[in-house]
Amino acid sequence: MGGDIAGVCVLAGMEVSLQDQTADAVEKARQRCLKLFRKRLDNPLAVDAAMKRLITDVNGDNVGRADVVIEAVFENLKVKHDVLTKLEPKLKPGAVLATNTSSLPLKTSLGR
Repeated sequence: MGGDIAGVCVLAGMEVSLQDQTADAVEKARQRCLKLFRKRLDNPLAVDAAMKRLITDVNGDNVGRADVVIEAVFENLKVKHDVLTKLEPKLKPGAVLATNTSSLPLKTSLGR
């Protein structure tokens, strides 16, 4: 689901960092985005431009470039907290750090 959210954000013109725990998982999400872009965009140049706004980055090295960072790890509060805690200081000013969770209660600013 995180890949789908990333794809929609890219279609809205945002630069998005897409991360997961493995390169294989990131690649699967990237392929889903590519399929979405090909379906929604009218030419190959627009698809290429969209793909350039999708930063696939397992290690988080380029998170500071992104307008939107979406965490979509499995539904485990400790894991999500750890991921968000590591990401937050890397963000550029004004960037959105989002979580994709449906069953866990969240606090703003990681509870601070």
